[in-house]
This record gives sequence, structure tokens and C-alpha cells, in this order.
Amino acid sequence: EEAMGTGIKEIDAQHQEWLSRFREFDLAVTRQKGKEALSRALFFFLRYTETHFAYEEEQMKQTHCSAEAVNRAEHEAFRKRLAEIMDLFGQRGGSEIEAVQLKTELETWLNRHICTVDVQLRECKTSF
Repeated sequence: EEAMGTGIKEIDAQHQEWLSRFREFDLAVTRQKGKEALSRALFFFLRYTETHFAYEEEQMKQTHCSAEAVNRAEHEAFRKRLAEIMDLFGQRGGSEIEAVQLKTELETWLNRHICTVDVQLRECKTSF
């Protein structure tokens, strides 16, 4: 909560869902559960980016958060990267090495983004 909390209950709950699904993805990769498990996780991430990112971006806009532009740009870059990943895994399935690299990339992005950009909502929420 201290490292990742935004002070907005809905966003924090959505982040918890992200992290829970990421742990499932992590286990699928670690235990080599196969392409189907990876595909399910990636499809969830793709769908969830649309609902979560839209909600979070709206909250930043409403609270006049100084991180709004950075947040929106990072979301857009992540959407594009996720689409590339879906194409990679959809066209040829992706290798185990690529799955591990993807796991590391997603983990790094989620942690960095939530802990440096999203948490700025704390200040915006209280200062508005």
C-alpha cells in the first residue's frame, strides 16, 4: 500500500487485480504451463488495459494531476507493446525464452509505472 497505493480505492483494487493476474502469468511461465495459459494471461492484460487505463486517465484528468500527460503517454506505449507481444505469440507462439523475457518486461513495467507514475494520484487527490 505504501509503495503502490494511489489513495483511490477503485484504482488500488484494479492494481491488485493486475498484480494477481501477473502472478498467475508468472507461474504459467515459471512452470512452463504452455501457450494456452500465456495466451489467456496476455488476452486479459490486453482487455484490462482498456478499462483500467481509461479509468485511471480520467481520474488524473479530473484531479488535474501533474502526471496526467506522462501517464497517458506510458499507457499508449504499453498498449502498443502489448499489441506487438500479442502478434508475436499469436503468429508463432513465442518461445520459452521469449516468455521469460516478456515476464520480466511486464513485471518491470508494472512495478515502475505504478510506483512512480500512478502513485502521484495521492498528492493530486488530496490537493484538489
